[in-house]
Amino acid sequence: MRLGHTEVITLVERRRRYSEEERAAVLAQCDEPGATVVGVSRHLGQVSWLL
Repeated sequence: MRLGHTEVITLVERRRRYSEEERAAVLAQCDEPGATVVGVSRHLGQVSWLL
């Protein structure tokens, strides 16, 4: 049996804070015709549940 890759995280990352303008821009992208939350989140490199 082969074990998988193990990653050790030594840094504490802070939560990213978004400005009101950044939030509005993301919501505007979600409101575009044919846009999906999943598509916008992938484009931004985020997981969809953060939107």
